[in-house]
This record gives sequence, C-alpha cells and structure tokens, in this order.
Amino acid sequence: MESFGGVEVATPQVSPQSAPDGTPGQDGKGGAQVATQQDNPPLFSGAKLSRIQPGQRVTISDLEGLAQQRAQEFRNAAIIKVWPEPHWLHVVSDSSQDHPSEHIRTLGLWECPLTMLMLWAFNQGCLSPSSSVVDIGMNVGWFSALAAASGRSVIAFEPNPTPRSFMEKTVALNGWDGRVRLINGGASSDGASLYVNAAPSAQWGSLAAPKSSRSGLQEVKSYRLDDVVGQDLQVCVMKVDCQGCEKEAFSSGVGLLARGSIDFIMLEYDFSEKARDSLQTLSQLSSSRWSCVALPMGLDCPGRDLSSTVHQRRLWDFVAAGVIEDCQVEAVQARSPRQPPQGLYLDLWLMREGSLARLKAHPGFAEAASRLRAAANLTCTYKHQSSGLGVCDMACVSFASLAEAKRACDARPSCTKIVAWQTKFELRGDRDGDRPSHPNAHVKQSCVPV
Repeated sequence: MESFGGVEVATPQVSPQSAPDGTPGQDGKGGAQVATQQDNPPLFSGAKLSRIQPGQRVTISDLEGLAQQRAQEFRNAAIIKVWPEPHWLHVVSDSSQDHPSEHIRTLGLWECPLTMLMLWAFNQGCLSPSSSVVDIGMNVGWFSALAAASGRSVIAFEPNPTPRSFMEKTVALNGWDGRVRLINGGASSDGASLYVNAAPSAQWGSLAAPKSSRSGLQEVKSYRLDDVVGQDLQVCVMKVDCQGCEKEAFSSGVGLLARGSIDFIMLEYDFSEKARDSLQTLSQLSSSRWSCVALPMGLDCPGRDLSSTVHQRRLWDFVAAGVIEDCQVEAVQARSPRQPPQGLYLDLWLMREGSLARLKAHPGFAEAASRLRAAANLTCTYKHQSSGLGVCDMACVSFASLAEAKRACDARPSCTKIVAWQTKFELRGDRDGDRPSHPNAHVKQSCVPV
C-alpha cells in the first residue's frame, strides 16, 4: 500500500523482487498523473499461451518467466484468457459466486453490449487517442482491464479490498503497473469514511459502501473525484456503478463535469429515487446536455458473439432502438413501466451531442437504424408457443392487449417475442442460452410491408 497526495494507491500483490519499479506521480495540482512511465512489455506472450483459445482457463504451466513467477503467488484465483481483442489475462476468484467473477470464469466475458460500445469508443468515439478512463465502482476490474488492454490509462476506485485484490493480480500479470492506478477507496463529495462488507463470500457488485458503520463492516476512505483526477485530464469513458453512490460521485467531480472533459459515461439506472437524483445531478453539473443509449438489463452474449456479424446485429438493434437524444430524467423514466418491478434497471451509455453523431456513423448503427425505420411500415405474424423470457425490450413496459403489443413489437427489430402475463403483455428480445420456460409467448415469425 502506498500513498500519493493523500490518496491510498494499491500496488500489485507480488513479491518485491518481482515488482516493477513504477508508481503514479503527481501533477503538481493535487491530481493523479497517470501512466507517467513506460509500461512493461506483456508478460504472457509465448507459444504455449497463444494456443489457448479465448474463454479458456490458463494454468501456471502455460505461463513463462515473470508471468509464471507472479502467478505462483496467487491464491484462490482463476486466470482466464478473455474474448475481447486485444486479449488479456483476467484474474478472478476461483470460488466466489458474484456475478462478474462467475461470468468471466465461464464465458471469458462480462457485459457484452457495453464492452462492444467501449471498444468502439476507444477506437473511434473518443475525441483524444490519449484520453484516460475513470472507473468508479471497479469491482473485479473488467472495464478497467479492457481500457488498459486497449492502451488507455486508468484511474479506478474500489473501496472493497476483496474484489480489488483480484484486479491487483490482473494488473501484475499483464504488466500494467504504470498504466492502471487503483484507488483504495470510493468517491464522495465530502471525503467521509465508507464502510464495506469485505467477506470473501459477499456479492460484491450488489453491495453499497454506506457512510454509516455497523457490525461486520470495514472502514475505508473516500476521495473527491476532482482531487484525484486533477485539472488537465481528458476522460474518454467514466464508468459509475457504485450501488447508490452515483450522485456523490458526480458531486465530487464538479470541475471535471463543468469543463466538459468527459466523452462518455456508463451509468446503471434502476428507476429509484437515488437513480433519478444521480442523473439530475449529472445534468445540472454538466456544461452541455447528454444524449444516451438505454440498454436492457440481461442483454448479454457468449464471448464469440463479439466477432459474430449475426450477434453484433442483434446488439446494434438494441442500441439503435435505445437512443434518447436528450437524456433527462423524464425521458428515461418514460421508458419504464408505471410501477417498475424491483430489480429492473437500464444500462445508460451517455455521450456528448457530437459523440452521438459519431456513433450514428458506425456501420452497425446505421444498418440497425435503417431496419428500425423500415419496421415502422411492417406487419408481422406471431406463433403462440413456449419460449424463454429473453430480455426486456422497452424496459418491459406492459400493454393491455395483445393487438397493441403486436403493433409495438412490429415496429422494433429488437423485439422478437411478446410474453403474456395474465392480463398484460410485455415486449422481449432474445437472450442466448434461454430455455423455453414460459408457456404463454407469442414469437415473431415473418414480417411484410403494410
């Protein structure tokens, strides 16, 4: 553990003789100067590792040299060669059932549609090729690792030491010591202490870090985003997913938002009062309006789908259908049922107005938008059968009649079925691996012009 300008920074969990000489410096303004030295070369290149397919587990014998030496010190750890390119080695718990660890262990992938959008941002969407990534609520570090593997500098906040320890291993194994800065704490507007459940068995991604203490919780620090990031950093993507601290995080970055220094923001929105307040705070503190794409919960895919034209088409259909030009609270709430069920959420991909134009120019988006326009003049047939529940389209807004639901589904390529619940009907899209568990579904068959 080291401290820079009062901020506790994690160092890779490797022995001193293995650790590279590289730590973030200061920019003279109290902010973090990220990636101030040359990164180490990749530690996992080698003939044996190149033969391992993405999504598969890597053993210590597959590694060589310094990578093997570092991996020998890991405990309760699974090393996975992940699907997205550029492929990296991600370290997760070998036993925890938290959702990110389980998905990465079994699929070599996490949050497929957001991963696709983030890769697009790194390659085409961000204004500066050297802009950084800020990750608030890092968990086991999937998006931080995706950014680092793509050559971006990263500042990542994670108050829970248990999931953070696995990202420390990932950083050490991939040689990102000079590229990724892990903050041992959360983000808040006042720098107050936070309290976390650090039990190894905890569902880390679903636990908040409150400011109030109770038995069994561990005290950690929090920091203002402006103090950590500094005045000069341009941010390509900022991910904010901290189970209710989003408003605090935005309020701690007043200067960053006022300067318009962020191209994209990833935000989980669960329709709660806290979610509404966080989005409202973001709008109020920002120098210009945000557009966004609202993506349904549960939209996922096996890793190989990232390189599959067929499956990318399905993801782009949801992206095109989810565009909200002015991403205000009222516009997002309009996409929800009158009484959203507990646990329902959207993933919001927020972007500046100019960034939305760049997204619309992507061939995948342009083709999906063309399908969406054409669908407005189609009528479709449906087959009544058993089907998997799939994912919510239009946030599972319910319709009072099947005929009304069919008209709405006709106009949305992302809608592939209608699920009936007694007297209401919901639009759904396909999800890979779904089993035909619901007996009362109407599955879209073919569509013809009206």
